[in-house]
Amino acid sequence: MFPVNQEAGILELRIEQFLNPSEFNADFERRLRTAQNSIRANRDMTSFADLLNLAEINPRYPNMRAIITQAEIDMRIRPPPPNPSDVAESRELTASASRIINANNTAQYETARIQLDRALRLNPENAEASRLRDVIQRRLHAPQDVVLSSQDEADYQRALRAFNAGNNLEAYTIVQRLMQNPRNRNIQKLVALQQRINI
Repeated sequence: MFPVNQEAGILELRIEQFLNPSEFNADFERRLRTAQNSIRANRDMTSFADLLNLAEINPRYPNMRAIITQAEIDMRIRPPPPNPSDVAESRELTASASRIINANNTAQYETARIQLDRALRLNPENAEASRLRDVIQRRLHAPQDVVLSSQDEADYQRALRAFNAGNNLEAYTIVQRLMQNPRNRNIQKLVALQQRINI
């Protein structure tokens, strides 16, 4: 009745394994390949459930973690890893944008933003490009009176680290103190962090 019921699927496999272990072991790889092929061809949810059940029964099967990861990519549950040339180009674009930002070359800020946008398209996991894009967006769109002071920026970074570490109370306390300054209340990243904190 419920073809993707994991508990029932695993129980059925364990019963088959118990009743006829030699036949089950011989059939395991065939089932695995069938599930993989169906996932790759049709993104079939039932086959994906079968694959997860097989992994539960035999997690030590060679390359099982890689098989599951590839199935998740095929099912579009996780994005495919960027290819090495895209990663390298993303790194180069980030370095180029970083030089513009560090030199405070305002005439080239739009170029830096375009470079960072492309760097993130090539490699969405590029944390440095994401950080620099935040910097450049703030410089391009925020007047000087709505940019955090250096001390407040340090406190914001401390709050962000606390939030990312799961210490919401500490992050909340820092953000509330920063928000007491009326100039800080229009700073988008600070407002966004305040909204993300849930205590």
